[in-house]
Amino acid sequence: MTNTIHYGMGREYLSNWGIQQAMREIYQNFLDYGDYTEDVDNSDEHTVIVSVSNDWAPESLDFLRIGNSKKHNPDAIGKHGEGVKMAFLILERLGMKSQIVTHKYVIEPAFNKDPEIGDCFCLNYTTITEPADVPRFTVVFECPAADYAMFKDNVIVGGDILFSHEYGDIVDKDAGSIYSGGLFVTRVKNMSKAYNIKPRYLPLDRDRCAPGTFDLNYHASKINESHGEITVEDLTHSDTMYTSAVSDKVKSQITPKMVGNSVEFVIRGKNGTEDKIIKNDYLKESFKKDSFFEKIIKKIRLHVAKKLGLYDLLLEFKDNHVHTTDAKADFELILARVENAENRVEELA
Repeated sequence: MTNTIHYGMGREYLSNWGIQQAMREIYQNFLDYGDYTEDVDNSDEHTVIVSVSNDWAPESLDFLRIGNSKKHNPDAIGKHGEGVKMAFLILERLGMKSQIVTHKYVIEPAFNKDPEIGDCFCLNYTTITEPADVPRFTVVFECPAADYAMFKDNVIVGGDILFSHEYGDIVDKDAGSIYSGGLFVTRVKNMSKAYNIKPRYLPLDRDRCAPGTFDLNYHASKINESHGEITVEDLTHSDTMYTSAVSDKVKSQITPKMVGNSVEFVIRGKNGTEDKIIKNDYLKESFKKDSFFEKIIKKIRLHVAKKLGLYDLLLEFKDNHVHTTDAKADFELILARVENAENRVEELA
């Protein structure tokens, strides 16, 4: 006997999703639950039939309820409780066969024509009369071979991981490629490396394509900092934005200099290229607090002080440190008195 679960979602629901998004939803569930096996039938050069399995053995179908998500698991990729259901909707819309097989049920997607609201997505399920003794949860689906190859190339495997940290991994992919929980999210500019950041540290929107800028830059910076292999060329990238510790090797290639009224940090150019001023304010602040640079900065300031008169020094101090309206007014009185005093000294001389 076949039973039906009606969802009330039309055929065009999630119209911007395609086969890549469908596979993402399938695989994120298996990644969330841990180890899984995969079998691929590629006897047809254009289409593959993929079977993904683990040893989960659900005793009911409550996992098919919308909203039955894994929010209790901070490292789970899926959070919205739609997952495989929406993957099946997409596959059915694209004419790709799919099914779930457990030790108790066989579940297949379909569109049911409701007399009032038209085509609606549903799942048909049958109960296996003789349940299997071996626990299993298997998703089987058809997929164009080229799309499958593209998707698998964007799934992080053990051999891709170059360095691991509590926030995530540096992975052997193109710089700026961002992954979460092992699945590709997006590509961003101004990153020196590729990162696989744990889901708890990289909240994503429903389409898994818009990480928050702060979350991304902060956690990438901390992973990169711990890795300790930051080159001078990396120091203007977003994944050094929140770096607070820099290796001695990098420090040896940086020189503090007075530029106008402020101390700047200059990267020495290689092979005749021009020196560059570091624009990253977070790095500049961490350099200023570093004992190695503190001594150099103090010497620079003393040297500048010897070259400037008292009035000039106070004027520089005002520009750098006096900001409120009242303080500026008071400081103008001080400057006026110092200027008058210096003028009298010049007259007497």
